[in-house]
Amino acid sequence: MAPFVCYLSRSDPSMLRVLSAILFSLALLVPDATAQTQKRVFLGDGNPAGGGANAFPWSREQLRYQTIFTAAQMGNVPCTVNDILVAPYATLTSEVTGIYDDIEIRMGMTPLATPTTNWSANNPNPTVVYRGPIRMTFQPGVWREMGLPKSFLYLPLPPATNLCVEFIMWKINPASTNVRIGAVSGGVQRAYYYMWTQNQATSASVDSLGAKLGLICDNGSFAVTETGCQSSRNTPLSIGATTFPQWGKPFGLTLSGALPTSPVFLAIGLSDTTGFGTTLPIDGALLGAPGCFLWNENRLQVGSVTDGTGAAALNFTIPAGGGTPRLYVHWWNLDNAANALGVTTSNYGKILLGT
Repeated sequence: MAPFVCYLSRSDPSMLRVLSAILFSLALLVPDATAQTQKRVFLGDGNPAGGGANAFPWSREQLRYQTIFTAAQMGNVPCTVNDILVAPYATLTSEVTGIYDDIEIRMGMTPLATPTTNWSANNPNPTVVYRGPIRMTFQPGVWREMGLPKSFLYLPLPPATNLCVEFIMWKINPASTNVRIGAVSGGVQRAYYYMWTQNQATSASVDSLGAKLGLICDNGSFAVTETGCQSSRNTPLSIGATTFPQWGKPFGLTLSGALPTSPVFLAIGLSDTTGFGTTLPIDGALLGAPGCFLWNENRLQVGSVTDGTGAAALNFTIPAGGGTPRLYVHWWNLDNAANALGVTTSNYGKILLGT
């Protein structure tokens, strides 16, 4: 069944153009997206299932952490770093979400190939790529996208041809402080110091027990975070994508686990931290839908109907226009038997546009 549009709210001009393009491509019923090869760069062996448990950098508040991708690992060519890939420890048996109330992510060009005890030498000209709250979900044995809120241009100009990636964990939600995530590789160099935010004059400690990381270069990324609530059939609503998003190419969003042959709506917004006049996410328990969350604001809402299995899909194309905007999406399903509100919601996705 063809989708129908509910509304498009006011937005800034550039984002209005992006949202309007989505709306227009939906109206044209663009073809299904086809699989593409995504450019990924790994620090370590690239195996998300290997390694042991490591608290650094993902589960220690007040930690400062630096690691370096060499020019050789980056392919010695410029790239736009659009996202960060993360992996869990080897014995994780189910998905877990890290909730970071205040994380700072810095990137910068450096002449050093391995970190030293000197923070400034490791990252002499850092750019604060992002500071604020973020959520990311880790899956056993799988690289998962973080959903980096902003991109960074890697430009290898001698002598600074390597990339320093840095994290400062200013505040972590208590639910995440004991989560051992970040697969250890014995050959990854790191600079770190626990409780650095209380003693910023302290030099780094260095060793080769750093966490594996990956980067997505130039290409877009789709990061799925959190868990959807249960339908009246006791199945969780789950959002997915048919490929990673690219300017000018078809991109499909999917839904599974919803009530069969029922109305669904895709809520598209520009933020997953603020919306509806408050801080996100909003717990649906306040409205009679416990366990169901409003994950992102709602600038554009597009509707469809699930099939006999409770699945739905929407395909669209955003015309090539450059830049790396971020969009946030989750599904709503009308399911009167599920809860007092009669609405369930999926987990949410972060659309990071690229080439």
